[in-house]
Amino acid sequence: DIASITQINYFNTGFVNLTSPLAIPSTDPAGITYHAPSGNLIIADSEINEISAAFSVVQANLFETPLTGGTTINQWNTTIKTGNEPALNREPTGIVYCPYDGHIYISNDDARRIYRYSYNGSNIVAVDSFSTSGYTTDREDITCDPATGRLYVIGGSQKNILVLRYQGGFVLGINAAGITNAG
Repeated sequence: DIASITQINYFNTGFVNLTSPLAIPSTDPAGITYHAPSGNLIIADSEINEISAAFSVVQANLFETPLTGGTTINQWNTTIKTGNEPALNREPTGIVYCPYDGHIYISNDDARRIYRYSYNGSNIVAVDSFSTSGYTTDREDITCDPATGRLYVIGGSQKNILVLRYQGGFVLGINAAGITNAG
């Protein structure tokens, strides 16, 4: 059997020009996650702050939209301090909602960090972060095992996968074979 894939929706992100944003004003979306508690999508834009004209209009690099698109419900600027982050999240690349602990995790290419955020339906606040320096230098995407809470972070140029778990802090270990495992 050959299964078919049917397109059920399509929506654009970005700007008509640098001063006229579309309904979802993300210029370079790098990551997307489904946030189960809200039933919405959250989009991470890794480059919008580098386009000063666009960033001055929206001043955000995370965007929440319904599954049908067409509007931005919330938007947040992680290039300013939102909580306990030791380094600002100027280049959010990968993003995942982890149902195991109800937090949002975002990988960052420039800051070489993984950020943990709480989200209450309107505000997103950094509650912790982990430096990936020494493990991977080019964090791209992140996903979560919903049964264990393990986070898997792929390193682009290093071609590796970092495995973490959050247990009151980020935990990782490297076994005798040199494979990184967590919890």
